[in-house]
Amino acid sequence: MKNSSFNARTAVTTFILGKYEIWSEENMSKSLKDIVPPHLQQKALDSIPALSHFIVKKGKEYFTVRKANAILKTCWMIFSRNGAS
Repeated sequence: MKNSSFNARTAVTTFILGKYEIWSEENMSKSLKDIVPPHLQQKALDSIPALSHFIVKKGKEYFTVRKANAILKTCWMIFSRNGAS
């Protein structure tokens, strides 16, 4: 029984990957604007302010933790020693 389950899973995976490869080749030269439907493009644009706020909030939370602060200082020291050349 396990073998038939494995075969079915393999067949489905192979089918999906084949369809994805065909789709990818057909759309490789297109821009996202040509592929993504307008309502999803608008939804993405509408989400930018909330996403920006979320990223800034999480960044502030991360860097207020002592351990993270120490990690950041260590990274900065390594970066400054090696130079930003």
